[in-house]
Amino acid sequence: MIVVAPCGFHLDGAAGQAEPVAQRLPGIPVWAIDADGLVVRPGPRLVDGVEALAAVLHPGATVTAPVGSIRRIA
Repeated sequence: MIVVAPCGFHLDGAAGQAEPVAQRLPGIPVWAIDADGLVVRPGPRLVDGVEALAAVLHPGATVTAPVGSIRRIA
């Protein structure tokens, strides 16, 4: 699994960065995350970032990602 979370990119920008990765590595799950809003900034939203990553890594868990924070690319 690959999680694309580039600094300075919201979800749409991260998804754009993740597209070539998914094309080069077919068969591997590729996820994009809103890194600018959830991962690279200190503060309470880091909890949302942890929840977003938990939703990607453990899809059967009861944790849900904040709306609009993650997108599966492949």
